[in-house]
Amino acid sequence: MSEHLVGPERSGDRVWHEQNVDEKLQQHKSKSRRSFLIKIALISLAVLISLIILIACLATLLHRNHHNGPSNSKPPVVQLDYGTYQGNFLSAGVHEFLGMRFAAPPTGDLRWRAPSHPFTFDGTQNATVVSRQPCHVRPLY
Repeated sequence: MSEHLVGPERSGDRVWHEQNVDEKLQQHKSKSRRSFLIKIALISLAVLISLIILIACLATLLHRNHHNGPSNSKPPVVQLDYGTYQGNFLSAGVHEFLGMRFAAPPTGDLRWRAPSHPFTFDGTQNATVVSRQPCHVRPLY
């Protein structure tokens, strides 16, 4: 029996088997290294995204604190050809005007026609809150 184990056929099989094991070991190492690098890349990406979100939040907070509108200045006012509106200061330097008229109400002869120019008014209208009225209309009397 020992002759069969030491014969030329068996020693060739052993060499082939050792080479096959070495190749499989190298493939396994390559796959392990690749999966390790992928895990490191994903963790790095998650950390980078977290840092970007944190920086964006901090920038928003800092920007909001500096641009809420000057504490000693008047509220924003806009002059249109049919009247003047006073609005609000919002964050990031944005001005807000609520309840502004953009057309005359579609009543009477204006019903089912293209919008027409809004009615003119004197003074400054408050545009800091939405009106409780569904639309701005002239009195009927």
